[in-house]
Amino acid sequence: MLTAQADGRLAAGRAVRAAFMATRLQGELAPDGALELSLWGAGALGTVRLAPFLGPCTYAPDLLTTAAGGLVAAARSRAALLVRGAELRGVSPARRPARWAEPGRGELTENGFVL
Repeated sequence: MLTAQADGRLAAGRAVRAAFMATRLQGELAPDGALELSLWGAGALGTVRLAPFLGPCTYAPDLLTTAAGGLVAAARSRAALLVRGAELRGVSPARRPARWAEPGRGELTENGFVL
């Protein structure tokens, strides 16, 4: 359950699913530590598996902090995400490649650039 705080943040006793959006970089962090990443306009990039964050947690736009020093923060001016205080458990690419990796995509033709 999320509880509103006086500073506008939301507090929870344990991690909850949280979405974020940086410049072009977006995704969701699940309570089990699965961090799904996508690039706006291109599609899914993959999943980064982290050890689950332990509560209590505080949420703000594009920000998650924990009492134990955990942090997930999306930059507002770049396609960047900062993760601190989490154990990396694995990385897996998206099942379907981004559009520019498909044959015939991202090429300059006589009619222009094909995306």
